[in-house]
Amino acid sequence: HEHNSQAAVAHLVLVVLEAHDLKSPTTTVERHRSLNPYCEITVGSLTLKTPFMKRTNNPKWNTSMQFSLYDVAKDIIHINIFDNEFFSPNENIGYTSIHLIDILPCSLDIFLTQPSRPFIQTIYLNNGASVIMKCTIQFLL
Repeated sequence: HEHNSQAAVAHLVLVVLEAHDLKSPTTTVERHRSLNPYCEITVGSLTLKTPFMKRTNNPKWNTSMQFSLYDVAKDIIHINIFDNEFFSPNENIGYTSIHLIDILPCSLDIFLTQPSRPFIQTIYLNNGASVIMKCTIQFLL
């Protein structure tokens, strides 16, 4: 991995607040059952998960995660939401990948000059569902 020799330039603290309109991709009768969703976030080589919420299509996780950033202009956040199934493999019920710079509240050069403040973003998944995250980027000097 090319990051090993490189030092982190920032920490990204993500609070995965909630998701809306999650749907099961299954088209059977089971489709109407409620989900047990959890959210998995990958940045670089690190993957972290929220706990799963029972029987809801609009989970409120409010789970904090911290990642190291090596190149804020290029770092990508991968978001996957799964339905926690007890008797079968967990099913993916929504995903997306976004460049970190695409969710900054302003351009990167302006962002770099400002004090680090949390900002909240709604991120849409491949199937119309959305995830709301609070992000704080702490630059390491």
